[in-house]
Amino acid sequence: MHSDDPIQPQSPEVLDRDILQQLVDLDEGSLDLVREMYQLYQQDMPSRLEKLKKALQAQDLPEVANLAHAIKGAASTMGTPVVSGLAQILENGGHSGHYAMAPDQAFERLAVAYQEALQGLKDYLAKG
Repeated sequence: MHSDDPIQPQSPEVLDRDILQQLVDLDEGSLDLVREMYQLYQQDMPSRLEKLKKALQAQDLPEVANLAHAIKGAASTMGTPVVSGLAQILENGGHSGHYAMAPDQAFERLAVAYQEALQGLKDYLAKG
């Protein structure tokens, strides 16, 4: 098969529906827990992202690692694997000083992935 277009990897899922189902199951089939967690995720994450951006600009590696770790944990709990994975890249870079991708690129992807995750969660809750 020959094509002028480069092969594009399949886009990863914005939401991990298994994790979301586990949260629903914890709440005996109700979406109330997911709604509450979504509100916290929506309220808390922008300040964490802003602090992470500043830590990256200041090249404060320990702070980058700490903030990225917190973001990764929140994203994992909410079932947003792309956000979690990008935060993991930044956390690893904060620990080692070596990033798997340019830190500013990773951060920009993280910010976009977070917005996509919010929309995915909003759609998930609307269908519930």
